[in-house]
Amino acid sequence: GGLRLLFRTPDPLPEPSDISGRWWGTVSARTSSVRRSGPALSARHYGDVGEEAFISHLTARLSDEYVAVRGLLVVRNLDADVIVVGPTGIWVYEVKHWSSEITCERGEWRRVKTYRQPGGRLVREVEKLKPFDKQWTKEAGAVRENLRRRLPGCPELPEAVGGGLVFTHGSVSFRADGSCGAWAGQPSSCVETLSSSPAIPGLTIEKRLRAVDALLEWSDRLHERQGEAPWATASSVELAERLHGEAVSRASSYFSDANKLDRIAISEEVQAARARAVWYPHPDDPPQN
Repeated sequence: GGLRLLFRTPDPLPEPSDISGRWWGTVSARTSSVRRSGPALSARHYGDVGEEAFISHLTARLSDEYVAVRGLLVVRNLDADVIVVGPTGIWVYEVKHWSSEITCERGEWRRVKTYRQPGGRLVREVEKLKPFDKQWTKEAGAVRENLRRRLPGCPELPEAVGGGLVFTHGSVSFRADGSCGAWAGQPSSCVETLSSSPAIPGLTIEKRLRAVDALLEWSDRLHERQGEAPWATASSVELAERLHGEAVSRASSYFSDANKLDRIAISEEVQAARARAVWYPHPDDPPQN
């Protein structure tokens, strides 16, 4: 029974990899498309569902070397749905959470919906869409220009910008001919592209953090110009330092609590042993009353 109290241990320390995961999630959570201008609330909410599904997919399958931010303004009244930054590049994605069949042929975008009316008659509706590839081209170009102007000492950053269109709905099919001006695919193929692309020489973690900071700061400025309150965003470097500090503090607290519990356990064991002991007087001790 003497070891029972030693099993009282403080909460376990987080896995080391979890620190990177918390940083990844913290930076991502500080950007949101809820405040965007433009689409009606219902359309915006539907878009948010796709973006959240895409980021969740990335978080589960990419290493902690990557970080994603969403809903950043890149020019006035235009945001990039999701930007992923990692050793293989700066990936700008326009996310579409649309069902049915999407086509791009001879530069024209259409959505084809097929359904049955009451009575069983099969109906095929064709809806003309705005060119998604041109929208992405504008967003990616704005990101390149922002990095070029704000980080002139890092000429490799604008060259590292890639990405394309992501269709996140489970019942979507996409078909395009050579007129489509952007890469397009589903979340799984995005992860494959991100993971299989070669790391860009010189794209260090420091430069990736500076790129994220530049995009966050520029988005804040654009919101201010539109009369909106800026994000309460800290630098991604500051976020990393704060999370590191929290981890060190938690580790110190862990070992302090563990030592304290050991001392309590030993003290209680000694008292219990004394209570159980039989007192045998020494011949030289004075008599006890």
